Amino acid sequence: MVRGLTSIFCSFIIENYFIKPINDKVGGACEVKMIKKPPLKYLTKQDSDKIIQLIKRIDTILSFDVTLNSNDIMSINKLGRLSLDFTECALMYAKEHPSLLPSYIGVNEFNDNLELMKEVTRITGFVNILSEKLRAISVIAGSEAYRAARVFYANAKVAGKDNEDTMDVILKNLEQRFIRKRKAKTQEAAVEA
Repeated sequence: MVRGLTSIFCSFIIENYFIKPINDKVGGACEVKMIKKPPLKYLTKQDSDKIIQLIKRIDTILSFDVTLNSNDIMSINKLGRLSLDFTECALMYAKEHPSLLPSYIGVNEFNDNLELMKEVTRITGFVNILSEKLRAISVIAGSEAYRAARVFYANAKVAGKDNEDTMDVILKNLEQRFIRKRKAKTQEAAVEA
């Protein structure tokens, strides 16, 4: 009876919560933090198509033909939080003393580039939040789908014992795919060791 209740409780926890191990600051003991799973809403193909069209529209608005490879990124000066104050101050003085800028750098271009960087950084913040949300939704939905597949596979194995003819093809196909995934994980673990 206790084992049955434990199984029911564990199933409830697994279905409704993410289990996240956390380290206790005192003594290095390990605790488990349960995070409530958010309910997933369904996304129709129409909704997905609308989102993709909006992203394409944004890409059209950002009609800059700019690509950088890793060497380019490493070789150019980058404006970060620490150098932003310096750059803003230099722009303020350049507006007062434009003759101190070389002829190939105009004050307007200087100002436009700084404003462009600020606006793109602002947009990037929202895009990063959206990207994290999409990643979380993908992980949760994938986890739920994979869990359902494993439950189906386990139930099919039980049903296959009773009626081998009906489930034989299904079980062989699923077994090959499930074993392939486990073998790949085993091989990865062996390489890491």
